[in-house]
Amino acid sequence: MSTLSNHVRRIRNIVAAEVFSCSYTAKANLMGKNCIFIHIPKTAGTSITQAFNLTTTNHYTAQELRWWMGSRSYGRFYSFCIARNPYDRFLSLYHYARLEHSTHHSVHPEDTRRKHSDYDLLKDASINECADLLRDGKLSALWKPQTDWFLDTNGDLLVNYVGHYETLEYDFALLSFHICGEVMLLPRVNESGRQLPCDQELTEYAITAIESVYARDLATLDY
Repeated sequence: MSTLSNHVRRIRNIVAAEVFSCSYTAKANLMGKNCIFIHIPKTAGTSITQAFNLTTTNHYTAQELRWWMGSRSYGRFYSFCIARNPYDRFLSLYHYARLEHSTHHSVHPEDTRRKHSDYDLLKDASINECADLLRDGKLSALWKPQTDWFLDTNGDLLVNYVGHYETLEYDFALLSFHICGEVMLLPRVNESGRQLPCDQELTEYAITAIESVYARDLATLDY
């Protein structure tokens, strides 16, 4: 086996399910037998993971994967991500972090799932207190700007397709047809438990913080 083949095998182990080849890519006509899913937190990533029958995904950025794989190898893969309205995503992250139980987390020590990394900070925090923590950089990397996942440090796009949470059914239909050769249904899982619409829950104080921290997201994604 060549050195390059060994290198690619090691990379595939590192990035786990982000790089997948299984039966869903057998009919692909543009990216050979593999593609890369850049999983931005709280953008329906768990639903996409289940739809493509992946065991799990991690939240590596496109720039991290390109660095590990090398630009040439990374460019051979079809890459995609889903982005979301930053105001809406902020609330989803907030409510999700405060859940005692979710698909991936649990506060109970006997549970094999670990506690959410921001649970202790946010379990009793108001929306405005969460906004302060966001602005002060005290929350986990899950809260970083979405553009950090799919742009490089020069602002260049590193993925082939950026779908949108707000048009998820349409975008996933395009993606599944491109990757699998058929239109697939997307399950809705791992939701944050929100009940109020965004404009009824966000305060002006929180909006100011969101617009400061996520300025590049708002400009790049045109929200």
